[in-house]
Amino acid sequence: NADRKRLFEETYQIADLEVDNEQQLLKVLYVCVRSAFSPKVQLVVALRYINGLQVKRIAALLGTDEDTISKILYRWRSQSKNHQWNFDQEVDFNNEPQLKMVLKIVYVMFTEGFRLSAKGALTDQVLCEDALSILQTLIKMKVKATGEVKALYALMLYHLARACSRLNDIDELVELAQQDRSCWN
Repeated sequence: NADRKRLFEETYQIADLEVDNEQQLLKVLYVCVRSAFSPKVQLVVALRYINGLQVKRIAALLGTDEDTISKILYRWRSQSKNHQWNFDQEVDFNNEPQLKMVLKIVYVMFTEGFRLSAKGALTDQVLCEDALSILQTLIKMKVKATGEVKALYALMLYHLARACSRLNDIDELVELAQQDRSCWN
């Protein structure tokens, strides 16, 4: 098991991060996913205020209209006035419901960033990198669900590695079995 862990960390080179900055971002994300709000509201708030996505993009991502997203955000802001947002308090990064929601949000971030643009490139590489960064921080912090976190991290790395071989010369999607693996990085 120790050999697997060492092999994983060497293979995927989890870089030394500025943990303070990354932990602060993670702390804000955890505060946003408190159980006082429904999962849909938590997702919308995180995508808007943590990832900076515009209302139009969030609406398209969630398959709804912009008015619905705007109303969710408005209601959240109204209800949030009654809550004390204490970013200085300790956050339990092992809180299972919050961790599961954080992993869902990170997955949505990544998939939104990984979508194909009209030219066949990643839609938003920064969003993909942010998702990976959050997972790296969770791995370094050794949260209880490290296996789930590492599995999601590995899945994202796998998809990024084959990103350049997803399309053929006429911009059609190529099935995995037919992808040119020499392009993978």
